[in-house]
Amino acid sequence: MEPDQQLKSLLQVQLASDSSSVIHLPYVLQVLDKSCFIPNSHLTKWTARIGSLLHSKDAGGRWAGLCIAHKSSLLSKEFMIDAASSWMPVVLPMLSRNEGVPTMKAAIRLLVTIFTSTLDIPEFQRQLCTPNVTKFTSALSSLATSASDIDLKALCLTTLSQLIPVYPSAHKASFASVSSLALGFLNGSHPCPTDVRILYSAARLYATLHLTGGKVGAAAIWRKFVDDTLAFCWNAYAALRTTFPGNAMNTGNPPQADPIIIVPLNIDRLRCGTVVLEHLLQTLTTRPVQVSIGSLVKYGLTLISTSADEQIEGFFDPTTRVSEVAAVPEIWKEGCNLLTVLAETVPQHLNPYTSRLCTVIAYHLEQPSTTIAQKAFFLYTLRVVLNKCHAVDSPIIPNRIVKALLPSLAVILDSKGPASQPGETISTTKNSRKRARNYEGDEVFKVSRDVICPTAIEGQVLLHTITVLRHCLRNPNLAVPQLSLATRILLSIQLSLSQMAPVTFSPDPSLFDKVNREVHSLCAELASSSSVVLHKATPLIVSTLVEAQRTESLPALDLLLHPRLPPVVRPIPPIQSIILFKVDESHEEAELRNKLHLDSGNEECTRQRVSEDIVMDGQLSPTRVTGPSTPRQHASPKPIAQSLRTVQETVKKSVPSTAALPTSAQPSSSMDVVQEQPAFSAIQKPSTTGQPTVAPPVQKPVVHATPFQIPPPDEEDDEPMPTIDMASDSEDEED
Repeated sequence: MEPDQQLKSLLQVQLASDSSSVIHLPYVLQVLDKSCFIPNSHLTKWTARIGSLLHSKDAGGRWAGLCIAHKSSLLSKEFMIDAASSWMPVVLPMLSRNEGVPTMKAAIRLLVTIFTSTLDIPEFQRQLCTPNVTKFTSALSSLATSASDIDLKALCLTTLSQLIPVYPSAHKASFASVSSLALGFLNGSHPCPTDVRILYSAARLYATLHLTGGKVGAAAIWRKFVDDTLAFCWNAYAALRTTFPGNAMNTGNPPQADPIIIVPLNIDRLRCGTVVLEHLLQTLTTRPVQVSIGSLVKYGLTLISTSADEQIEGFFDPTTRVSEVAAVPEIWKEGCNLLTVLAETVPQHLNPYTSRLCTVIAYHLEQPSTTIAQKAFFLYTLRVVLNKCHAVDSPIIPNRIVKALLPSLAVILDSKGPASQPGETISTTKNSRKRARNYEGDEVFKVSRDVICPTAIEGQVLLHTITVLRHCLRNPNLAVPQLSLATRILLSIQLSLSQMAPVTFSPDPSLFDKVNREVHSLCAELASSSSVVLHKATPLIVSTLVEAQRTESLPALDLLLHPRLPPVVRPIPPIQSIILFKVDESHEEAELRNKLHLDSGNEECTRQRVSEDIVMDGQLSPTRVTGPSTPRQHASPKPIAQSLRTVQETVKKSVPSTAALPTSAQPSSSMDVVQEQPAFSAIQKPSTTGQPTVAPPVQKPVVHATPFQIPPPDEEDDEPMPTIDMASDSEDEED
C-alpha cells in the first residue's frame, strides 16, 4: 500500500472516532513507519486529527492522541517541528490538571522528546524550548511531590535528570528547589525502605545538579556534594554503632530514640548515601575534578571491616544491641558496593589500597559463618578489584584467597548428587528390609532431585569464584601446592561437567553452559601457559574453538601457531613430574586437600579392606592351604609374621621341585620382605564359584594353587635358597 493510502486508511477506519482510536491504537502504532511521513496530501489531515484527539473530552482519546503524536515525532523530525508549536500549549497544562497516570506518562514522554531531540535547531530552541523548559521543570517537580504512583514519581525524577544536562543555564535559578526535591527522597524512610526506583532516580538527579554551576563552578559544587554525602554517610554509620567501641558518638548512655525505628532508618540512610556516592563518581563533569580517594577508601574499608563481636563497657539497651548486630551484613554490602564503583571509575588511584582490600575480603571468605548471599557481593567486589587494578604483590594474599575459594568449587565434585548414587541402596524402614534398586534412566522420573546450584545466588557465587580464581592463578606469588591443587580440581571439574546433565547442575539451563565455558577456558589457559606443554594442549584448544560462540581460546591458538618466544632449550618434563594423583602430591598439598575435605571417599573403604585383609592373614592355617577337600577350621588369630612363616613352611612341603615352579612362585628370601610389609594386595580374592583355582598338573600328586602369591625375588638380596628334603616326597611312598 502506498504511504498516502496508508494514512488515508487509518484516518477513515481506525481513527474515525475517539473510541475507535483507543481500541485500534496498538494497530496504528504498529503500522506507522517513516514512509508514511513522506510529504503527501494526508499529512495535514493527520496533524488535524492528532490535535482533535488532544482536545478530546474523553481521557482515553487524549491518551491515544499523545501516544500517536509521540510515535509520529520519533518517526519524522520535520513533522514534529511543524506540529510542536500547536501541541505545546495543549500538552503542558495537562501536567497541572487531575489527569490519569497513563495520560501523565504519555504527556511527559512527548514533551521530553520535543525538548531533547531538537538541539541542532537554534531557532526552534529559542522560540519554543527555552521559554517552556522551566515551566516543564516546575510542573515535574510539583508532580513528583504530589503524585502517589511510584512509577510516575520515578519518571518525573528521571526526566529532570535528562533535562538539566541539556539546559544547565535554564535550571540555574531552580537549583535550590530541585536540590531540596532530590534530597527529600534520599533522607531515608521508615518503616519501609526507600523504593529502588525512587532511590536511583533521585540519586541520578542529585548527581547532575552540579552542571548548573557552569564550567568553572561545576567542579566545586561536585566536590561539595561528595563531602556532604560522605559526612551524611558517616553520621548514619555512627548511629548504627552506638553499642560498639571506637565510636565518637558513644556517650555511655543509651540512646533516647526507639531502636526499632532508628536502626532501620539509619540503614536506609546508609544505603541512600552510598548510592549517591556511586552516582557522583559515575557522573559527567565539564572539567577534571579532584577525587578524595583517601576519604572514600577509608569509609569503604571501615564498612567492610565492621565486626559484630565487640561491645562497649557499661550499660546498653539489649534491643539496640541486637538490632545493630543484625545490621552488620547490610553495612558490609554497602561497603562492597562503594568499593566496586571506586574500582570501576578510578582504578589507577585504588592500586595503593588493593592489598588491604583483598586482605579484608579474604578474611570474610575464610569465615564459616559467611552466608552465600554475603559471599556473592564479597566475590563480586574482589572480582572487579582484581580485574581493574594491578596484581597484588604479596606472597600471602593470593594463597589465602585460593584456599578460601577451593571449597566453593569442590561442590561440583561432591559425590552426594543423584548421578553418583549407587545402583542399590538398603531400605532403612522399620517394617521392611528389602533392597531398593535404581535402574538406568530412573532419575528422569524422579520428582525431587538434588542439584548442585539450586538457587540463582549460588550460580553467581560459582561464576564469581571461577573468575577470581583465574586472576589468582595468574599471580606469580601463588604457592606451588596451591597452584597444583587448584589445577587438579579444575581438571576434575572439567571431566565431571562433560559427564553431567544440565538438569542435575541447576534449574537454570544457561548456568551449566556458562560454568562449562568458564572452566573450559581456564583449563585451556592453564594448558597454554608455557611453550613446553602448549603443543600438548592442542586438542583442548581446538575443541574449545569448534564449539559455538566461544572465542576466548583464540589467543591460545594464535600463540600455538605463532609463538612469541623461541622454543625452550630443555627437555620436556616427564609425565611423572606432573602431579595428577595423590601418591605424587607433596605433604603440604595433601594437608591442604584434607583441610578442604577433597578426599574422594574411597580412602576410608580402602582402609577398611586393609584391616579386614590383615585379620584374614592372621587366621590362615595349614588346613586352609592344603586343598578344597579339607574342612574349614576356625583357629585363633595369630601374629602376621607367624602366619606367613606357617604358609611358607606349607608351601615348601607341598612344592616338589624348584625347577617346576614358575618364576614368580620360586621361594626366595623375599618372604622376609613380606613379613616386614604385610601388604593386603598379596592375598588373592577367592573364586566366585567358591572353589580355589587348580593349577595345571606338573608332577604327581597334583598340587592345588594356594590363595597366597609369593612375590618375585628381590634382586638386591643374594641369600642362598633353602634346601628341600626330597626324601619326604610322597612319590617314593607310592613306589
